[in-house]
Amino acid sequence: GEHSVVHGRRGVAVSLDLRTKLTLTQNTDSVTLDLPDVKIRESWSLDTIRTLYHLLGHATPQNIHSDPNSSKLTSKEAKIIKEFIGVGEDSKCQKTLAMLSFFHLYTSILSKPSGCTISVSSQIPTGAGLGSSAAYASCLVGALLVLSGQVSANSLLATTDEATRRPAIELVNSWTYISEIIMHGTPSGIDNTTCTFGGVISIKDGSIKTLGRCCLQIMLVNTKEPRSTKSMVAGVKDKLNKYPHIINPLMNSMDALAEEALKILHTLRDVEDKINAFNNQIEGNTKETPCSQEAAELYEKLGELMNMNHSLLGALGVSHPTLEKVVQVALRFGLHAKLTGAGGGGFAIVLVPRQTKTASVRLCMDALKELDCQVWMVDLGVFGLCLQRCT
Repeated sequence: GEHSVVHGRRGVAVSLDLRTKLTLTQNTDSVTLDLPDVKIRESWSLDTIRTLYHLLGHATPQNIHSDPNSSKLTSKEAKIIKEFIGVGEDSKCQKTLAMLSFFHLYTSILSKPSGCTISVSSQIPTGAGLGSSAAYASCLVGALLVLSGQVSANSLLATTDEATRRPAIELVNSWTYISEIIMHGTPSGIDNTTCTFGGVISIKDGSIKTLGRCCLQIMLVNTKEPRSTKSMVAGVKDKLNKYPHIINPLMNSMDALAEEALKILHTLRDVEDKINAFNNQIEGNTKETPCSQEAAELYEKLGELMNMNHSLLGALGVSHPTLEKVVQVALRFGLHAKLTGAGGGGFAIVLVPRQTKTASVRLCMDALKELDCQVWMVDLGVFGLCLQRCT
């Protein structure tokens, strides 16, 4: 979907198996925040943090926000926190926004200051349109909710049943959306939902649905071409205003394309389950299963939709010469690709069906690297937020 989602059409997002890990270690005298990806390593005494609570009007537990839906950061609170961390009121750099988000979540979720060291490491490139801020915030929120006692540690374990996990995950998602508002202004909500729930997410007209997990594999391609989401979105809006009778049909096609992709993903998941069940029954089976041909046809259809989506996005003016080269390289090896995110550079994805030969994958990756692109093999549709260990 990409840009058509901004204008009320269907979009599909799928979780990415690049993980963000947050470790919270309790102590008795300070709060330390370590975010190396945005060059933050700061520490404050608990007495200093108590002063911040007082300045924010959180000196007593009853003044603490309990409902994330009524806990958006106010301009007054933002000013107080910015003064506290020593930046100007107009500062909106990534480092400032990350600290603003941290202190708003910390002081809103915890009824009183609690000493801890929070360290974050991530495989997700920052500022790349891959949801790095939502991944960080969902981890932070999950840890703070467990620390506050509002959510049990067991409810966030990957082994916990879905019915038990869901209320906790929904609460994490709501708070993570509050952070995304701080980071991005008017987010769609799809990044935080994808990071917390995992799997396949559908969005249309602001309505977001979680559709469960799937099992796909892609090449994630970083073109290293800088891009501006703001300018790309503005450019599409300008074209829509100039040529509504031309651009609206393009967006309607993207809407229909996303709807068709959802149907294919649903069917493909069922077929893959049958293939896996067949292979498990016959240990060591390497032959084609009864459903292999059906899966191959579904992958081909999904790939065709990806190429069509990319072409439609190109017609909206958000492609880039390097992105076009990525698509052509993929086609040379019988694979399908498209830009992902805002376009104008940034990232592309190449679908790798399960029947693709290893040699073809390797040759395609080598050819993409010759374009000076970074390439990762990544699973899609994976598990969302989960707690690994609580001691």
